[in-house]
Amino acid sequence: MNVILALAGAFGVLAVVISLIAPRTVRLHGRDEYVEADYTLMERVQRRIDQAGLLITAAELVRTSAFLSVLGAVVGYVLTNAFVGLIFGGFAGVYLFWAYLEDQRDKQRAAYQAALADVAAQLIEGFREGGTIQAAVQKVVQFGPEIAREDWGRVAARLGGGMPLKEAMKPTLDLRRDPVLDAIAQMLIVRVVKGGQASAALGGLLDLVRERVHFRERVQAELGQPVWEVRLVAALPFLVVGFLRMTTPEYSVFWRSFLGQASLLLSWGLVIAGYWVATRYVRKSMMIEESMGIVETPAVVSRRRPGLPVEEAL
Repeated sequence: MNVILALAGAFGVLAVVISLIAPRTVRLHGRDEYVEADYTLMERVQRRIDQAGLLITAAELVRTSAFLSVLGAVVGYVLTNAFVGLIFGGFAGVYLFWAYLEDQRDKQRAAYQAALADVAAQLIEGFREGGTIQAAVQKVVQFGPEIAREDWGRVAARLGGGMPLKEAMKPTLDLRRDPVLDAIAQMLIVRVVKGGQASAALGGLLDLVRERVHFRERVQAELGQPVWEVRLVAALPFLVVGFLRMTTPEYSVFWRSFLGQASLLLSWGLVIAGYWVATRYVRKSMMIEESMGIVETPAVVSRRRPGLPVEEAL
């Protein structure tokens, strides 16, 4: 028990220190007329699933989370033979699953943004060879990175059906919500609506994306070991409880009492809070910025779902 409380206390101190040194953030309200509430909860969940590259629906995700919650509750109760273990086990089953999905989403989005440098390069080559937006998009479909081909294939299909470029790219921008992809779309629309050379602008964007990807890889390499250390320290109090219950039956009797369950509630609560703060701080250092998907001028006020910039704003 002393070991558990010491680990929980140390982790709680770590959480407090990280929360004090972490940079403060300010939530922006009312930027243009972007309204996330235009999407239902299940639509927002489905978008995050698609960004993670997972072939499941939001309904299937909810059912899986419910199953894992019940399974975690059973494991937690067997581990501690206490009611508090049932509660924490159910919570852990859902949290660990969603944390895994968020991790997959972050990796997928990082890989997608890294691929946008090659997309820009293929667009430049397509413009030089064919001189049209259709030729440039088709170049990406044929020779672009695998992770982006499907998106640009849909864009090419919409263009082939006579749809304007702005409308053809809107669903992809709504899904990806990537600032680099938004910038590419703006440059292409300027090329179509206003004319002029998009190759030079895309070339500058290509260099910027490669620089950002290189910087993110350095950050990931430096934070990789601390992340695993945090996970190990967070798992130890739970593993110690299971070990002591199997080797020392007296602890099982104590944990069924009110004082024992209160001690587990306090120690495990500190561990979970510390793990959440630590991982949130680390993820902020490596996360891909999510754009709002629209660029509006003050003169253009419309209540609509995020998409491409309106032509009046170009």
